[in-house]
Parts: sequence; C-alpha cells; structure tokens
Amino acid sequence: MKSKSFQIVVGLVSMITFAFGQAQNPKRCNETGPPSIWVVKSPYPFQAGAERTFDELYHGPWRARVDIDLYSEPRGQHAVGAVRRGTVVKAVVGESMVVHPIRLIAAQDFRVTTGPAGGKSHLATVRKGDVFWVLNVVDEGEFTIWWRCNIVGWDSTEPSDVDENQLEPLGGNEERWVKVRDQKTGLSGWFKDVPVQGGPKLIPAQPTTKSTG
Repeated sequence: MKSKSFQIVVGLVSMITFAFGQAQNPKRCNETGPPSIWVVKSPYPFQAGAERTFDELYHGPWRARVDIDLYSEPRGQHAVGAVRRGTVVKAVVGESMVVHPIRLIAAQDFRVTTGPAGGKSHLATVRKGDVFWVLNVVDEGEFTIWWRCNIVGWDSTEPSDVDENQLEPLGGNEERWVKVRDQKTGLSGWFKDVPVQGGPKLIPAQPTTKSTG
C-alpha cells in the first residue's frame, strides 16, 4: 500500500515538474514564414492602407459600371448572384490579400517598431542577415513585416536596408476584394476589384468633383 502511495506521489511530482518545464520553455515558434496569404481588412471599400485617397473620402453609394459577379467569400468559387450594370450598391468592407508575402534578407541592421496597434510602441533591431517577409504596404516607404514570428512596422528610409530590386513584386502579389450589398434586393457578396473595359467596376452614384484616378 505504501509502495502504491509512493508511486502516486512520484507521478504527481513528475507531472508538476513537466508542466513547470513547459511553462519555462515554451514551444519555439515556427520561423518558416507567415501565412501564405496575408489579409488586411479595411472599412474603406477600395483601400486597405492608411493613405488618404479618393476612395476613402467618398463613402458611396456606388453604381455598377458593368455587370459584376458576386461570390460568397474572397477568392471563393461559389457565386451567389450578380449585380447588373447601373445597380446602386453599398460597399460594406474591403480586403487586401497579399498572396505569398515577399521574403527578404536584411543587408544591414535596421530598426523596426513593435507593439499592439494603438498601444505603446517599442523599437527593435533587425540584424544584418536576418530573414523577414514584407506583408503589406502601410504608406509610402512604410511596411508591415513578419520578423521572428512577430508583426512589426518597418520604415524603409534607408535604401540599403535591402536590395531595392527585391521590392519590385510588391503590388503584383496583392488582390483586393470588396463586399457590396444591393440595398433593394438585399443581395450581398464579394468581387475582385480589378479594372475592366478601361475603368473601375464601381463608380460614384452621386455627383462629385473628385477623380477616381
């Protein structure tokens, strides 16, 4: 009986020791890279970044310039219907989808900002030779990057941080999707925001002096 009690105690001690060891030595994060598709949501229908553009200044409603097929989700295969040319719709939300973030290697040390959005920011140093991935463009020369399993901000004011030629694919690896709703029928769905027939799929439904260019 004593032997059995001793085994139970030893077992409990072993479990506690293992749990403590796990807490002290958390599993290392996988540094093979970020998700293959990086999504940035935006309350503005056609602009996921922070730039103050016409698309942000004009909030709609919008008119379909061409027939637009709608899907149940971004990059989805299931069509839920279509809005016909001339239909007035409300743009609900936009998503900027970076397909295959760009992998780079730091050419020299440079600083990045860390910390939660809206919270206190801290500076960290990306060392020469460190691998990181560009997720999306925040503003001209400013990027969100994935570094050591963290999302950080990079202000690329120094061209020598990386080889500039490596940034050329930026934009070409990005898809923009917009969710719209037909106010009359209630139909809603997503479409890929790409120019067609020499212009945008949606145009302002109200008179405006602004240009969509």
